[in-house]
Amino acid sequence: MTEPVITMVDKKAGKGTYHVYRVEGDPRLDAKTDLPSISTIAKHADTGGPGLLTWAAKLAVKHNNATAHETVGGEAIAIGSELHSNINEFIATGEQPTDASPLFGVWYSSLNERGVTWWASEKMVYHGRDRYAGTCDALGYV
Repeated sequence: MTEPVITMVDKKAGKGTYHVYRVEGDPRLDAKTDLPSISTIAKHADTGGPGLLTWAAKLAVKHNNATAHETVGGEAIAIGSELHSNINEFIATGEQPTDASPLFGVWYSSLNERGVTWWASEKMVYHGRDRYAGTCDALGYV
């Protein structure tokens, strides 16, 4: 059996876009079936649930600002995006990025202490039975 081919497709929704994945070469899946990304599935947690509501309420009280969760969430996304970019650069080049974020240093020393050898970044994967897909930020082995 040949290895399935995974492609990512952007779909429009309102003013934004989201990703779906399609898999060709897996007999369990129709190649035209859109598989939701794990990120799309995870975003449903951002729209509700008592844990997130409690977090947002505590931030609103602490900062006396009903939209404090949006600012804090945006800052967290920016920090995560910078770390993600640093990791991708490191795996692609094998060298530490110049002006890397402080979190990159923590990530780098933590995983390198364990002897991780990096195999790939931005690798598309899917689950044929449960029908979801995604892109792994980084794959390695010890």
